[in-house]
Amino acid sequence: MSDKIPFYRRLIYSLIIILFFFGSIELIFRLYDFKFYFNFSADILSMPLVDMCRLRRIANRSVEFDSELFWKYKPNQIISAPELFKEPIRINNLGFRGKDFQIQKPKGVFRIICLGDSVTAGFGVGDRGTYPAQLEAMLKRLYPDCAVEVINLGVTGYSSFQGRNLFFRLGEKLKPDLVIVGFGPNDRMPALNSDREHYQIGTWRKNSLDLFLSRLQIYKLVKAGVIYLKRRSQGLSLNPKTYVPRLKR
Repeated sequence: MSDKIPFYRRLIYSLIIILFFFGSIELIFRLYDFKFYFNFSADILSMPLVDMCRLRRIANRSVEFDSELFWKYKPNQIISAPELFKEPIRINNLGFRGKDFQIQKPKGVFRIICLGDSVTAGFGVGDRGTYPAQLEAMLKRLYPDCAVEVINLGVTGYSSFQGRNLFFRLGEKLKPDLVIVGFGPNDRMPALNSDREHYQIGTWRKNSLDLFLSRLQIYKLVKAGVIYLKRRSQGLSLNPKTYVPRLKR
């Protein structure tokens, strides 16, 4: 009788060893709180070395993918990140900062919605420190006999394109009496492609495999390394003839 191990068993043993090896690395990264996170925005800009401990958009527990908005906060959560906020912040029932609110406007209420980026969302400040929260408090002091509601629809990293999509998805349903819009740096960040172009080509449409891989630390590290080597070989080149018009849009 031959003592030779059958091929299929050798194949299975090899796969087990490979899975154990990479699984051990993944576990070590997670146990030691490995702070290297790949960011899909960085992929777009070919900037792989993004520390998501400071830039929390994708591949963490507080946000999720969205085919139209690209990303959004997960509703009903408390985000505790001392390096980002002075105190824990609350994400309400509809996935925005501040107290819970209903889509149907209460009778007799003057409703204001604030669309914007991290400035509106209140990056770095507590729930009472955002300008929509302060605006509501100020209006209630000045007009105590009036029912005023200010809703913060700002999301960190949003551009005017995302804000427009958010307004047509939710803003109109809120039936606001006043809309305040504030977008700035994020409109010029995707200089290689505008958000409109990314939407058309489906950059942010992630399938189940993409979502699974995006949660693996090993995948993020390997993909970032590939992008880094690619960027080193290509360099950065922005043609003013295409770059300037995109900024204007």
